[in-house]
Amino acid sequence: MKTRGYYLTLGLLALALASAPYLYGALNTPKNLVYYGLTSNIDDCMAYFSWINEYASGKLAHRNLFSTEPNTPIVFYLWFGLLGLFSKAIGTLGAFHLGRVLGGAGLLWAVYWLLNLTLSDERAKKLAFGFVCFASGFGWLFGGFDPAKGFYLQPIDTFSPEAITFLSLGYSPLFAPMTALMVVFVAGLLRAEQTGRLKDLWPACVAGAVLGNSHTYDIVPLFLMAVAWTVFRKFERAAWVRLVTLGACCLPTALYNLIASRLDPLFKARVWGNEPTLTAPLWWVLLGLGLPLIFALVGLARRDRAAFCSASAWKLMLCWLGAHLLAAYLPVPVQRKLLMGVHLPVCLLAGAGLSGLLSKLTGDLPRALGPIAVLLALPGTLLSVINDTARLDANVGSTAARPYLTQSEKEALDWLKTNATDGATLVGPDPASARRFPFQLAPHLAPQVAGLSGRTVFNGHWSETLSYRRKFSQSLRFFLSDTDDDFRQTLCTENKIGYVLSVNSLGAAELPEVAPVVWTPENHPDWLEVAYQNPEITVFRVRP
Repeated sequence: MKTRGYYLTLGLLALALASAPYLYGALNTPKNLVYYGLTSNIDDCMAYFSWINEYASGKLAHRNLFSTEPNTPIVFYLWFGLLGLFSKAIGTLGAFHLGRVLGGAGLLWAVYWLLNLTLSDERAKKLAFGFVCFASGFGWLFGGFDPAKGFYLQPIDTFSPEAITFLSLGYSPLFAPMTALMVVFVAGLLRAEQTGRLKDLWPACVAGAVLGNSHTYDIVPLFLMAVAWTVFRKFERAAWVRLVTLGACCLPTALYNLIASRLDPLFKARVWGNEPTLTAPLWWVLLGLGLPLIFALVGLARRDRAAFCSASAWKLMLCWLGAHLLAAYLPVPVQRKLLMGVHLPVCLLAGAGLSGLLSKLTGDLPRALGPIAVLLALPGTLLSVINDTARLDANVGSTAARPYLTQSEKEALDWLKTNATDGATLVGPDPASARRFPFQLAPHLAPQVAGLSGRTVFNGHWSETLSYRRKFSQSLRFFLSDTDDDFRQTLCTENKIGYVLSVNSLGAAELPEVAPVVWTPENHPDWLEVAYQNPEITVFRVRP
């Protein structure tokens, strides 16, 4: 019981620390502002909000509300369908955080199960679990994420939460539960090998099938791992039977999503031809894995397998790590997403490697140095929490979207949710976006129109919106004072735009080189009519 208490305590601490910025945001909401429950990468989270709302409304396949092209929704995500059911009782935000916390708890429980299947040394298990819960990479040495450097010139722990377990716990209701399923897949595969009973493979089969449906990318590194591990066993018939059984159970859902990505024209264009998410050069990946990777490599260099239950378990962890690093550089447009979960085999190998080093010491040194090593891997994790709370204080996000809305912004979004009918919404530039991204005006409330109002938006998301860069430029041009009115009308007609959300005062002092158009209820083009207005925002309806 005492040993279980250690894992329970660390797990609860990790979940609490990952949730701390959300609680801080709720308890420190500035006067006259509205907190809608998010801190980091609000753009992606608004996509998750839109999916939850779609399923809560009874739809069996969710639409893409971030792009105006023809959409034939045929993909159903089981996990978000479940969150949609929860949202009927506790609301979208409640379902979002319930999924995040339950998914995180499930992930840590699955890690505990896997540790007991792979490691026989208790100190190695405790160190590995500490690294899983709290370790990050060396991104803190670079000051955290710098938007000016992009995604290819800094360690991945500064911008790729799916690659680091702690960041996955706090990020969204997607990464932690999907990573938990990856761990169950690995643990189920190992358990079936240890018992020699094919029936013990069922957790891996179920986890893989759900992954194939709800986060298809994750199947790629898992099957690379399973194939490599099976090949290492040469011609052992039982190992090949397990591999074929896994394929029969898991690949159908993945193949369905692959086929759907070809049949739905918008889904196809977004997945295969839109903005790619490529992996940074290998050294930035390795720096992002940080101190645990060093301990893992030390253990591998010493060929120390003493902490593992068997040579087979040790080989499985090597195959898992190698499969992730290989998958992240496959010639596909979603490379970086294939790093999800890479942190876990690193941490397990790190726990074993560090325990092997400490076993050479005598006295109380091993007991003291183990926790110190885990604490040395903590700065990046703490920096991520500090940065989230600091951005809340400044009301800026890790992207251009802000965590607090004004009352007028919230009321405009509520009006769209209740009253908007046909046609997408075109949004104007956000005067506050330049605080986070200098010399740039980002679309105002674009992600929130889809995520909070449930309405299609013309220029909503860098990845979900097809041809986002082009639409970004077109939307900014639309709101400049010297733009020809024919361009504006043509843009609305060709993209089936029914509403234009315009900020009444764009704060041009922040970007003096920009001259935005200023429309008032009394002075605006005759092909627009005022549908809603408040002191900050006017929503125009485009006349047929």
